[in-house]
Amino acid sequence: MIRIILYILSFFLFSISTVTGQSIVGKVLDAKSKQPIPYATVTYDANKGVITNDEGSFALFQDGVDNKRLTIASLGYKTRELTLEQIKQGPILLEEESINLDEIFLTNKNLLAKEIIERVMEQVSSNYNFELTQKRFFFRKSNVNTIRQFDLIVDKSTIPELNQILMDSITNSVPKINDSYKEILGDFYGNYDKQKVNIIKAANLFDPKGSGSLTELTDRLESIFEKNVKKDSYFKVKSGIIGFKIDPDDIKEDLEEDKKAEAEAIQQTLEEREKAIEESRNDLKSSTDENIRSLMTTVFWKEGITLNLFEKSRKYNFNIEGYTSIDNELAYIISFEPKGSADFEGHIYVNTVDFGIFRIDYNNVKPLKRFRLFGFSQADDVYKGKMIFSKDTNGLYNPVYLEKEVGESFGLDRPLTLIEKNKNVIGRRKQNELDLDIKIKDSQIDKYQLVIFENKDLADSDYDNFNPETEFESETFKKYNPEFWKGYTIIEPNAAIKSFVSSETD
Repeated sequence: MIRIILYILSFFLFSISTVTGQSIVGKVLDAKSKQPIPYATVTYDANKGVITNDEGSFALFQDGVDNKRLTIASLGYKTRELTLEQIKQGPILLEEESINLDEIFLTNKNLLAKEIIERVMEQVSSNYNFELTQKRFFFRKSNVNTIRQFDLIVDKSTIPELNQILMDSITNSVPKINDSYKEILGDFYGNYDKQKVNIIKAANLFDPKGSGSLTELTDRLESIFEKNVKKDSYFKVKSGIIGFKIDPDDIKEDLEEDKKAEAEAIQQTLEEREKAIEESRNDLKSSTDENIRSLMTTVFWKEGITLNLFEKSRKYNFNIEGYTSIDNELAYIISFEPKGSADFEGHIYVNTVDFGIFRIDYNNVKPLKRFRLFGFSQADDVYKGKMIFSKDTNGLYNPVYLEKEVGESFGLDRPLTLIEKNKNVIGRRKQNELDLDIKIKDSQIDKYQLVIFENKDLADSDYDNFNPETEFESETFKKYNPEFWKGYTIIEPNAAIKSFVSSETD
């Protein structure tokens, strides 16, 4: 019966550590407050390095870093150079940088925030590196689905076993939080407009939580269904003014097909499994290509992007809040907020000399889209992220970290009536009835993080002749496995990823 209920619900729903395998680890803190400094850059060679995560931690594989001094830099702090031994001694403390305002005022006197933004756009073509390059990257996609409410309230039931106690069991068996993570290391060749992605290694953390207990309930309800539903019956389903008919035989056929598919999956031959793995690799490569392309082609100066801050600057208020420093260069701190119907607020950090952007932090102030009708609601209510750039030895800005977080919420608050009818029995056509109130509130967040560790010049001919590898190591884990990334530099996982354990782990 639960499958029938879930089948009906789907009608409505579908429309709507430190990494122990690495030799060098560290944590960057504010010297005064001792609070973590997220997204600080840690470089050890020209155009090579890593970035701290949102908890201020970083990790580097020691090969290639020995006998080098590491440079740690972050907005508003004095840059430090440290040896490996100094890093191993404990947290890295950065002191706030004092600002010499005279230098700023002598360079760009009396510029308004809006004028600075205009100069940013005027200088994009000369400030940023648009040449073809080979970039070593680490990409992480995090998905977190949260059910804030899932209630099935029984108003009426003619089958005693289909009572509120059973519905509460169903509710309690539905996982309230389900998270998954994809981590990919590789190289991409190209620029902001075109890319070829070569995957070296990939890990997938996945947890089909709660499936065991939900399966037991499913079997129990199917047994109730078999005992109480008469042969040749059909179901009339109503939800407010919406109604439709369901033939139980059609449901049974669908369920049998599902069971058959599960059985065939278990009995797969080695050749079939290898084919499935190959298809999984192809899907992973395709999705990685698309995700990286999306991040690279939605940088701030592009037209037609969701973050329309520069394309439609007239819709925003810009204010100079102060000044900061990054890697011994001065930057304006410019805040922005909607003037009217615009969607975003945040901060921009702009070089006071060449007007290149070091960093943008942004988040939406209202849902980008919203829909509500007859007890259904859906909203695109999360869209935020950051873009961080650094200057290379040629004075051109290159991306070092791109992040985007998008999310939506869904709500369902409707009555549901399930009536069993049968015209082939004597007496009343209506046999059984179940009346429910369904209340669901659900949200989903997808977070995309792209860290670029290295930049190398790339000739046009090398780009044209390059063909990405089709084979790469890829594994799915039910528990975070730091050994998988041993020997590779990645962005340090945060506490949520380190503690990831599937409910099905042996």
